[in-house]
Amino acid sequence: MLPRQYPDPAQKVSTADTAAPVGACAQLGGTTAHSTLSVVPCDSERSNVKIIQQVSHPRECVRDADQSYYHNGPDGQWTACLDYAWQISRCLAISPGKIINVACDDPAIPNKEKPVRVFRNVNHTHDCTEGGFAHPVRLYTICTETQP
Repeated sequence: MLPRQYPDPAQKVSTADTAAPVGACAQLGGTTAHSTLSVVPCDSERSNVKIIQQVSHPRECVRDADQSYYHNGPDGQWTACLDYAWQISRCLAISPGKIINVACDDPAIPNKEKPVRVFRNVNHTHDCTEGGFAHPVRLYTICTETQP
């Protein structure tokens, strides 16, 4: 676990305790307008996000969260703030409205990002060879390499 990976406070609502517990991995799917969130094992090939915070509304998520999932149903209203669920041996294909966990050598999926390094106490990607995903509020960066 990275220092400051989970914002403080990590939980501001209790209705999402079982549906989206902080620290769990999940599969974010569906469409932008009709998204779904299902908790899955972190080492699963379906895992594409990690739940880093629970809040009432998306605007309350830590500013550098990679994604958010808003739920408003009979069990209450809550938002799961999400980071991409990087796995050392897998890649993520990230496009607007879609995150796919794939094998890095999968020829059917272009432009996959492979995590290669983590920098702590930085708010930028300048030290990454090819680029990455900076988290300037929580002060860490995931460096990635694009796979064909």
